[in-house]
Amino acid sequence: MGRARMTRNAHASEYEAAWTRFHSLTGLIHGFETIDSPWARGRDRYGAFLVRVDDPAACDHLRPLAERLSAVPGLTLYPEEYWHITIKTVGFLVPLATADEEVPDANLASIIEAAAAAFAAQPAFGLRIGPINAFPDVVIAEIWDGGAVRRLNTALLDGIPALPSQPFDGPYFLPHISLARYASNEALDELKDTLTQLRTVGPGPNLHVPTVELITAHIADAAPTLETTHTFPLATP
Repeated sequence: MGRARMTRNAHASEYEAAWTRFHSLTGLIHGFETIDSPWARGRDRYGAFLVRVDDPAACDHLRPLAERLSAVPGLTLYPEEYWHITIKTVGFLVPLATADEEVPDANLASIIEAAAAAFAAQPAFGLRIGPINAFPDVVIAEIWDGGAVRRLNTALLDGIPALPSQPFDGPYFLPHISLARYASNEALDELKDTLTQLRTVGPGPNLHVPTVELITAHIADAAPTLETTHTFPLATP
């Protein structure tokens, strides 16, 4: 029973829709995760709940895929130490919030307390790294988790009303590992061809997820660096 949950692609139709949508694109959304981007507007700390992807078998599976992507013009690869599965974004961490996507530092203690209670009620789970796919703004690896990541996302939405809600939260949350963002439309046709070839590789290894981390992403000129703020154990099934 556990192994079936571990490898089941609960969101198969949604991933297939994302793949079809990507192939219909005539232009890409270029990356926003730098300190000077309109998205960041000079703000340099972003909070998120996530699962780091640092298992040796997972990295051995993803590394050759990333190497193939590195040959495609117009892509900016995320470094290996950045690989992760987002559970729920928190928002920009600031001394005093003045926008909907911002969370004041003074709220973090209560967010951590509420998150600990939410995670303690959710069981540890297994997942499998699925094939390559792509969104309009990023190249991804699918995550086959039997719906566990989406349940965790929903538990945080329900348990922490202070967290900013995103359009892709709850029933629309599609778990993934971001591998590369787009820097230009320079080689869109080549990118589509390369991803079509890479999509035949996989799925990857099974992983066990017993904990979730709250991290602070320090946004810089390149990929953000991730600092763990708190680690939350999930319940033993």
